[in-house]
Amino acid sequence: MIPERGAVSELLNRWRLKQAAVTALGLIGDAKALPAVLGVLDVKDTSCGWGMTGVDFYPVRKAAAEALGLIGDSSALDVLRRTAEESEVNTRFAAQDAVAWLERAELPENWD
Repeated sequence: MIPERGAVSELLNRWRLKQAAVTALGLIGDAKALPAVLGVLDVKDTSCGWGMTGVDFYPVRKAAAEALGLIGDSSALDVLRRTAEESEVNTRFAAQDAVAWLERAELPENWD
């Protein structure tokens, strides 16, 4: 199936908006955001049409891993550990960092 004209651009804009929202939730650091941010990484439904998976584009997933580290709730460790084993390098490294921070129970001094 071929996407409609402009559909890919619209999808990228949605991912950018979602990335910004997830980043903001991490910076706020409120544990109430945990289910929403975990939902980005812990995907159950992988079908979204056009032969693509339901997994978000890597900048969104990377932002979610970083946000979970900043929120600082150790209940995210299982999802982060699974994410730290995936093949996409940016998300994997962000998840590995978040796991390290949560295991040490300290937030990073410099967040890039």
